[in-house]
Order: sequence, then structure tokens, then C-alpha cells
Amino acid sequence: MKLKYILFIVLFSVGILETHAQKTYSLEECECMALKDNKLLENARLSIKIAQQIKKETFTNYFPDISGTGAWFNANQELAQSEISTTNLLPPELGSMLPPELLGMLPSSIPVSLLKDGIVGGITATMPIFAGGRIVNGNKLAKVGEEVSKLKYELSEDEVILTVNTYFWQVVNLQEKLKTIHTIQEMLNRIHKDVEAAVSSGITTQNDLLRVQLQKQNVASSQLKLENAISVCKMQLAQFIGIENDSIELQYSIPRINESPYSMYCDPEQAVMTRHETGLLDLNVQAEKLKKRISLGEQLPSIGIGGGYLYNDILGKSNNSGIVYASVSVPISGWWKGSHANKRHKLLESQAINDSENTIKKMTIEVKQVWNELVESYDQLLLAETSIKQSTENMRIVENTYKAGTVPLSELLDAQVLYRESYNQYSDAYSVYRIKELRYKQITDGLNK
Repeated sequence: MKLKYILFIVLFSVGILETHAQKTYSLEECECMALKDNKLLENARLSIKIAQQIKKETFTNYFPDISGTGAWFNANQELAQSEISTTNLLPPELGSMLPPELLGMLPSSIPVSLLKDGIVGGITATMPIFAGGRIVNGNKLAKVGEEVSKLKYELSEDEVILTVNTYFWQVVNLQEKLKTIHTIQEMLNRIHKDVEAAVSSGITTQNDLLRVQLQKQNVASSQLKLENAISVCKMQLAQFIGIENDSIELQYSIPRINESPYSMYCDPEQAVMTRHETGLLDLNVQAEKLKKRISLGEQLPSIGIGGGYLYNDILGKSNNSGIVYASVSVPISGWWKGSHANKRHKLLESQAINDSENTIKKMTIEVKQVWNELVESYDQLLLAETSIKQSTENMRIVENTYKAGTVPLSELLDAQVLYRESYNQYSDAYSVYRIKELRYKQITDGLNK
């Protein structure tokens, strides 16, 4: 019975551990989750849909403009009222033949009234034949807007991926430093035991033991700071990728960088021409040109043809009729205003061209700068690798000579500090290199595919 109870406790504990086991997330999984749930990307996707609806809405300008009207009225009195003189109704010959008594009985006038109630209605359709190019250029402008929204979405994707990588490698960097702290703590624990034994034997003084204890406290303080920093960075990453639980674990490895970044090098001028930002600049210039054409079209005549069906019943009789018509609209008074609008759009087009040229120059400098930072981070990584080899070998030699009693304890503790700093430098250099590598690939994406 006792064995069954123990077995039940073990199995129950294992079940609880499995239930609360944390899922580890790789960098690729974090990127996919961020791209799926990020609000910035959601708004970018909505912008694409909005641009598509604007494009469809603008396309309807090619279709006829159909309108229908209808009205019914009933007045408290006739709308058309008048009087007809009877003297004007009787011909002179007839009036001379009638007796005076009869003529005296006739009223001097007869009231006439019409339109007390009635129904009118109709439907018309007008087809634009010529609108100064406004419809064609308006549709081209809507298409440009759709392309702009798609490019902005791709830029938003790059921004999200870069942010995820920044958070991810920041956590990795701190966790690697924490691993180094644990290694140093294991070394200090061994040294502490040896020094305690040496103090008890009278081989060394209490000062050496105090030095070790102070070093352990410094390392413990660094551990606390690192753990707090890791917690904050994990919360930032979890919030960004849409995870409620901020105590996530990351799956990663830090392989040695065997391939130099020189294999990724791209000519800055060529790289700039393939960037999404350059595409946006070109579309901005194109949009300004189309706006200028639309402004010019507003000063040209508009021609349309149409037809319609009309119905009315206002005199007690139904009337049906069909009409065909052509219309020409000339904005005469708008020519003065339009001339200034044309000049304004020409200036805006020139401004867009200047902005494009200036921004392309800045982006060329940016590509060169990111490349220099990438090469620098690679060189720092190589230096850090060399420092690790040297500090590890130095740590081994100093530890052996300390055990042999030929060097003081202070040198051993200094060697541990150098060992720790070399690993921290490598962790910093590795995370920086990964972020710089991603950024360079993003801004040279068109040539690195």
C-alpha cells in the first residue's frame, strides 16, 4: 500500500511538471509569431485592403452615371390660376348677333386653375466620353497607391523581424553572460574551500579568505543584475511576439562564424536601387506627375452622352417620353485658378524628384555605414575569440601556479576577471554581429537573393 502511494505521488508530480513545462521558442518561431500577431503589420495589411477598395472605387468612374428621380405633390389649391376674359372669347360677329339681355348675363371673366396634384419621375444615364484624362490618370494614381501600401507592408515586415532579432539576441547575450557567471562561481567555490583549508592550517592569512568572499559577492551582485535584465528583456520579447507568459525560454546555439561577411558585399549604388524605400520614392514622383495631369484635366472640357426615360401625370393624363442628349462642360472661370494649380503641382513634382535624389544619396551612405559596422563587428568577434583562448590559457597557468604556491591569490582572482571579461566581450560581439548581418541583408535584399 505504501509503495502504491509513493508511486502515485511520483506520477502526479511528473504530470504537474509536464503541465507547467515551458515551451522553448527558436528565433524562427519568434519571427513567425511576430509577423502573425503584430499590430503594426495588421494596420499595414488593412492599408493594402483600403488601397484596393480605393482602386475599385476609382474604376467605377468608367461606368455610366445613372440617377433616378420621382416626385408626387398635392397642393391646397391649384398651382396655376388665371382668368380668361369672355369678351376675348366671343368673336365680334357672334357678339353682335346676341341680344343685349343675354350678353349682360355673361360674366366678364372665367376663372381657370390647373396643377393641384400630380406625379413626375424619370431615370437618366450619362456616359463620360472625355474628361480631360482625369478618369484614366485617377485610376493610375489609385494603382500607385496600392503599390505604395504593399511596399510599406514589406518595410513593416523588415522592421518587425529586425526588432524580434534585437530582442532575441539581447536575451541570448545576457544568458550567455549568466552562464559565464555560473562558471566563475564554481571556480570561486573551489578556491574558497582551498583558502579556508589554508587559513585553518595557517598557510595563508584571513585577508586571502576575505578577498575570495568579496569576489563572490561581486559576482553574486552581477548575477542579480543579469537575472533582472533577462527578465525585462524576455517580457519585451514576449509582448512583441504576442505571448501572455513572459517567462519564456529560448532555443538557440552560438556556432562559430566561419564565413566572413565579405561574401555578402554588394555595391552600395546598386543595392540602393533595389531597396523598398527607393521604390516608394519612385512611386511618390509618379504620383505627383499623375496629380499634375489630373489638375490639367480639370481645365479641359468634359463631354458626355446619355439617355433617359421621363414620366409625368400632372393634368390627369399619363405621359411617357424618352430622351437622348449630349453634354459639354467647359470650366471657363476655372482656368485662372487652374493655372496656379498646375504651377503648384509642377513645383510639387520637382520637390518629389529632389527628395528622391537626396534620399538615395543618404541611403547609399547608410549602406556603406552598415557595411563598415558589419565588418567591424566581425573583426571584434575574431578578437574576442582570440581573447577567450588567451584568457583560458592564462587562467589554466595561473591556477596551476597558484596551487604550486608560486603566485599569490590576487593574481588568480585577476585571471578570473579577465576570463569573465573575454567571454562577455565575445557574447556582446556575437549578438551585435548577428543584428548587423540581418540589417545588411535587409538593405541589400534585392542583390543578395
